[in-house]
Amino acid sequence: MNKNNAFIHGIIPGGLTTTNEIRVLVCWLASRQPEGVPQNLLIDSLTLEGLANYFEITAAISALLENGQVVLEDDCVKLDGEGRRAAALLGDEIPPAVREKAAAALDRMVDLAKNKSETDVQIVKVSDGYVVRCSVLDIGTDLFSVSLFAPTREQAEGIRDHFLQDPGRLYQYNLFLLTGEDYTE
Repeated sequence: MNKNNAFIHGIIPGGLTTTNEIRVLVCWLASRQPEGVPQNLLIDSLTLEGLANYFEITAAISALLENGQVVLEDDCVKLDGEGRRAAALLGDEIPPAVREKAAAALDRMVDLAKNKSETDVQIVKVSDGYVVRCSVLDIGTDLFSVSLFAPTREQAEGIRDHFLQDPGRLYQYNLFLLTGEDYTE
């Protein structure tokens, strides 16, 4: 087996099958986020989409760290000069469909992590089902809070998940509804 071939268990057709491709994709994704990409979100976004194998991604990040192409600050992967050059020179070598899918997956994961940090969602078991308490946090006090009843755990988790996808939209919609203003997106 060629040492450049990646372990491909769990990879979708069209996913990355060489170690170099995975390294380049990591650099390219990090180049899109100057403040750095949380390492766990980078790994999760690529594995959940089936674009690269978990072990290969972690090995690629380790090799990039070792070679000085990326640095790890506060568990965020940031490009160094070499990594920036690799992303600029070789980023186009990754198929556009893979780049787009990887970027979209990472963006979703980053947005979800941001939404989780700005919200509080609790699922509380009650006698006849579940109450889902969703809050948009502000400095000191809740900016917005709503509680909804769900008869099953699955529905409660669905409410939580939909809330976390775009809590600002729910806040904005309810603000317009309660103030009598027109709601337009």
